[in-house]
Amino acid sequence: MHRLSLVRRYRRRDGGDERGAAMVEFALVLPLLLVLVFGIVDFGRAFQSWITLTNAAREGARLGATGAKASDICARVTTTAALAGVSCSVDNAQGTTGTSVKVTAGYTLKFITPVGPLLGLLGGSGFKTTYNLTSTADMRLE
Repeated sequence: MHRLSLVRRYRRRDGGDERGAAMVEFALVLPLLLVLVFGIVDFGRAFQSWITLTNAAREGARLGATGAKASDICARVTTTAALAGVSCSVDNAQGTTGTSVKVTAGYTLKFITPVGPLLGLLGGSGFKTTYNLTSTADMRLE
């Protein structure tokens, strides 16, 4: 009984001995949580842009397989991609039947979240704020 009364005497009822612990833990976990959320957002945008670019290159190659000019193929790629600043190159447009037309589409993705600087704060070297995406499609000329 005597031990129990000593424990009760030194234990505070309001939890005052841990008042700042939650704030410190939150301050330690917040940068990691932000890097994770920002990484998910930027990865999703990059994946969506890559899929769009791949589809645009495929559309250009499909048009090129019918014997279209390189300028028409690049116009189709840029309108299909609907991304600002898409680059396009075409190899073997209006070539001989049985050979392949090759369409390459490129895009520079700019990250919208500050994931690079946050990684630098966590002790990493950070990373670039842009990423180059490229997609190539080829189809045999008819």
